[in-house]
Amino acid sequence: QRKVASLQSDHRRVRVLDLLLKYPRTCYSHLFPDYATKWLGLATVCLIGVQLLVFGTTSANDEDLMQGTTTSERVLAVAFQCISSRTAGFTVLNLDLLPCAPALVFMVCMWISTCPVAVIVKSTVRQVHTKGGEELYGASTDTRHEEDAGALRSQFSNFMSDNITVLAVLLLVVLAVEDQNPQNPGDSGKRLMSILFEFASAYGTVGLSMCGAAWSVCKYWTRHSQ
Repeated sequence: QRKVASLQSDHRRVRVLDLLLKYPRTCYSHLFPDYATKWLGLATVCLIGVQLLVFGTTSANDEDLMQGTTTSERVLAVAFQCISSRTAGFTVLNLDLLPCAPALVFMVCMWISTCPVAVIVKSTVRQVHTKGGEELYGASTDTRHEEDAGALRSQFSNFMSDNITVLAVLLLVVLAVEDQNPQNPGDSGKRLMSILFEFASAYGTVGLSMCGAAWSVCKYWTRHSQ
């Protein structure tokens, strides 16, 4: 009886694991099919790779930005900063001295932020149907792959354009108010870059700021802008 119970238990375990491998999104929100995991991994590697290329080539030898660091420390700082700008928001450098090119790349990556994960989650949603007591999980793997690829493009477009009008208006208001703010340091070009950087960081919930002090640039903003 123990042997039979063990075999039955093993059989149930195999069925459960087989279900998880074939239809992971029916059980967990962040357990994706193999092809979706590859898409997500490729997107993450590409985003970090672009940052490494631009930041490494334009700023690795910047004596002001990398002041007091050895060659190995510069390599680590570049790698850490490029990975951190995705979601963590930590910094080991004075981003107030960041050149325009890497600042723009960081802004794009912060704006995208969790977009790849969110898009994968939404595009791989599974509908479970019941017919005659039997649960049906949809089409074959190849068909699901094609459907998810189409949904991925649609979800990415929706995610990136979501609330764009409201955000543009809010950015315009902040720029207009801060142009009249005497406490906001820097010339107009530097002020524009820092505000755009702050905006992208806040929207992507990253937390980086182009400030040389231990606080955010928005400390110098007016109460209305904050």
